[in-house]
Amino acid sequence: MEKNPPKKEKTFKEKALDRKKELARGNSNNYFIIKDGKTLIRMMFTGEREPGVELLQFFNKDTSKYLLSPSSLGLPCKTMEAYERLKNSPDPDDKEIAKLSPPKRKYALLCLMYKDGDVKQLDLETGPRFVLMTKGLYQNLTDYVLEDDGEYGPYDPNTGYPVLIKREGQLLNTEYTMIPKEKYAGPLPKKFMAAMDPQNEALKLIPTFEETVDYAESLFGVEDKSTDKKKKKATSK
Repeated sequence: MEKNPPKKEKTFKEKALDRKKELARGNSNNYFIIKDGKTLIRMMFTGEREPGVELLQFFNKDTSKYLLSPSSLGLPCKTMEAYERLKNSPDPDDKEIAKLSPPKRKYALLCLMYKDGDVKQLDLETGPRFVLMTKGLYQNLTDYVLEDDGEYGPYDPNTGYPVLIKREGQLLNTEYTMIPKEKYAGPLPKKFMAAMDPQNEALKLIPTFEETVDYAESLFGVEDKSTDKKKKKATSK
């Protein structure tokens, strides 16, 4: 009698499709954008994996809505397709439209937040969330690992510690200050001790392909229909 063949592990894209079916529309609760003032975080343990994920983010100035492009994880994204088509078009007007709304690189770091900024009250009910940050801020947090005597620094599930991030200023004048809180070093709650996989968790952030189609139309004024294409005039903001 033949043995059943070993179950084939799903590919990354197959996992993404499964996640797509599970998630409801709208996913802003899965990530946190650092705002003015103080933000206190405790980084999650990710083992030997890269602790963060690099993402491409669009921003619609007219609607003040963000979109994290699925293309960041190697998945189809109509918004990115529309952007690339406009950027590489021989039409100067198309290029101008693309220049107004280019995707920005962001870094998403898995963290636990604190209730009301209280270093003694981890928000365990909400659980781990991605915190979106700039490349510079992400690099600085990574430096803590290199400078810390422990193997994983602030990411260590047993001896890690909170980090306070202070944001001041606006746009190009925005400045970030980080203050490690080693005084409050200690173990994570037992259920969060195991290493997490940021790549798999990042699948919770991305919108469905259909949502990227709608976003492309609202951002660039482009409908992807062979019989009816339209685009809005480029206007500087």
